[in-house]
Amino acid sequence: MRKKAKKEKAAVSPIDLLEGELKIIVGSGNQSMFKLSEHWSKTRFAAGGLFVLLFASLGVYMLFGGKADIPFAGVITNFTNPRDLTAFPFGVRSFYDQPTRAYMNTVPATTLLNAVGMNYETDAQTAAPSPQIMHLLANSGIKRDRISINWNAVDYNQPDQLSANPLAKVQQDVGLMKQYGIRPMVVLEAYNLGGSPNISVKATFTTPPKLGDTTVQVDSATAAQIIPGKSGFDTKNELMGIIFTGINGHTVTLSRPIDDKTILNGKIRIMRYAPFQRPFLPGTKTPNPAFTDSVNGWVNYVKAVSTAVKNTLGSDQFDLEVWNELLSNSNFLNADVYYSTPPDTNYSGNPKSQILVATGSFISNPANGFTDVKVTNGFASQSPFPSGFTNPAGITALSKHYYAIGQRVYPQDIKSNGIKPLNALLQAGIISNKAPYVDSFIPNAVIHYPEATMSGLITETMARDMSPINNGISGTPHGTNVTGGGGQKSQVWETEWNLTADPDPQGMQPVSSVTGKNGKTHYSWEQTALKYIQAK
Repeated sequence: MRKKAKKEKAAVSPIDLLEGELKIIVGSGNQSMFKLSEHWSKTRFAAGGLFVLLFASLGVYMLFGGKADIPFAGVITNFTNPRDLTAFPFGVRSFYDQPTRAYMNTVPATTLLNAVGMNYETDAQTAAPSPQIMHLLANSGIKRDRISINWNAVDYNQPDQLSANPLAKVQQDVGLMKQYGIRPMVVLEAYNLGGSPNISVKATFTTPPKLGDTTVQVDSATAAQIIPGKSGFDTKNELMGIIFTGINGHTVTLSRPIDDKTILNGKIRIMRYAPFQRPFLPGTKTPNPAFTDSVNGWVNYVKAVSTAVKNTLGSDQFDLEVWNELLSNSNFLNADVYYSTPPDTNYSGNPKSQILVATGSFISNPANGFTDVKVTNGFASQSPFPSGFTNPAGITALSKHYYAIGQRVYPQDIKSNGIKPLNALLQAGIISNKAPYVDSFIPNAVIHYPEATMSGLITETMARDMSPINNGISGTPHGTNVTGGGGQKSQVWETEWNLTADPDPQGMQPVSSVTGKNGKTHYSWEQTALKYIQAK
């Protein structure tokens, strides 16, 4: 028979628990697991005592079995507390706070069911899309499919129509989506190795170009083809990476010196539209003609893609995403990077904002026939600063690519920087009031937490844009109730989200690993573990 604990045995206090060794594995939903180590720094469990430690949003709650020394606290009727968000300003983080506990929204289950999508597309030049895969996706509950069509897919000579191969891609991919009841989303973009509609032509240089040259000499036939601002040399990383800025006789001026990445193969690139300069002339709101020409070309591109998708679907039940991610290959959005001395110095305005304005205006105009098309702001996908307040008329949503933070092992994975930690009382939980801020308490924890991007572990939590409670970042209002330029309220669309298989210090381990040149580690798993990962 089990002995009862002696009455004089000291109870385990919250302080004892917090100062002891605590190991936590945090999962999602009913997969959560909590493990307490067998040894504590100040005390051990009393025999027969029941201890349950729960990490909840507002702190540490402890339930003690045995003698009921703690009076009944009552029934919780307030399940939310706005302070979980309003007292969690941008620039802080917390192990305790869950900003999503600030509000409670009940939405129809169909909202989630209709939101599930996949990035599945093919190259029309090399392979046709698989009807079997599309059928499988549809049967698995996939309602949306995201494909991309770069600006250079538009025909150079007919800039409001797609070229033959991209049009075939739309007809194949979108045709299958139509067959299986999947709503298309098309990403609009102009990355470095695409740019706007373009052609490559032969050129004759009367003096061979060399490293460091800022001018080149061409013959009369080549000079006749050059369009200042819209033609130039390709580089290894970019089409028309060096721009021809002017021509005087047979002398061509370059936007920057020839370097070792310049492709000198007897050809030059001609773009239908130039990289985006700033939208307005110095000191005024007068449109910059160079930007106006480029953004009008962008609208032609929007028209070309939308028309091709609508003609294939037989309706305008599809979505557009303006840009994917602002990666290093997004130079076309900023003409300055092509020049040693930018041509739009002292000009004003943000090209990305005006691209959104032009796109939203075209799609929302009933005369164009696309009023059921929804447009999301892909420029917002990797930044917490854009909000529904900054979305212009005709833009429905903010795109987000908040990937899972992956496994974290605390305390070694903690990063002390300018982000200030908060404790369970939403007060500064720091050792000194000077950056880099050092936490006054860090749990011993192994965290597997796909929902972390909605938690207080990161200051750029998605709750800032998903909450009906108005909040702000740097003076810009955020939240689902703020209105944009057209008086509309914006949604939040997670248009990319990935899962990775990483080793678990307290679970499955890979058979082997290889670190690539980019510093990323790739793991090999045995078949049993791989099947488990896929099932999860």
